[in-house]
Amino acid sequence: MATSDERVRLKKEGGRYHHGHLKDALVLAAEKAIAKSGHVDLPLRDVARLAGVSHAAAYRHFDSKAALLAEVAVRGFQALTLALEAGAAKGRSPEGRVVEAGVAYVGFALEQPGAFRVMFDSALKPFTQFPGLAEAAFEALSVLHRLVKEGVGAEAFRSDDVSASVMSAWSLVHGHATLLIDDQLAGPFEVGPDDGLASARVAMRRLVDGLKAR
Repeated sequence: MATSDERVRLKKEGGRYHHGHLKDALVLAAEKAIAKSGHVDLPLRDVARLAGVSHAAAYRHFDSKAALLAEVAVRGFQALTLALEAGAAKGRSPEGRVVEAGVAYVGFALEQPGAFRVMFDSALKPFTQFPGLAEAAFEALSVLHRLVKEGVGAEAFRSDDVSASVMSAWSLVHGHATLLIDDQLAGPFEVGPDDGLASARVAMRRLVDGLKAR
């Protein structure tokens, strides 16, 4: 059973949980639990307990675990979109913006591993079955698509080359992020979460240089 310090604190008004706070607390509880366990197989009853509310109260906001995970994913993709834009703004050139967006992608995964795991879990496929999820995911990928196209020279691309280059960039940063949060780079390369952003920057720079050299 969750201890008091593990539970997500909720603000009460008049001795009752405020509607918006409860929903947010359930999302936060799910993210924290998944980040700790490393997997998304978490019953809604357990999330409710972590949030410090009843199972019935949780069902007033989410009719299933899948609905809760979808909300976590929607918010995650929205946060990722903002992170990519903020990261890109740090770049001093089109190529630099691609690199910094990739670093921001990895940074997001390290900061919010629970949400990151949920966002790409197969249990939510197809995204179209959940309101707003497909749109949120598309928005995040659109940022990467735009930056890659601008960063390696639009004139060098045929339409199919853009997609292939975006896929390469996404595969690299997503794989790097996943290896980091699973602590798979520490043994063979002595790279851990503290080195994650630096290693992501090196990997992205090599990718961008390779795309430009085609």
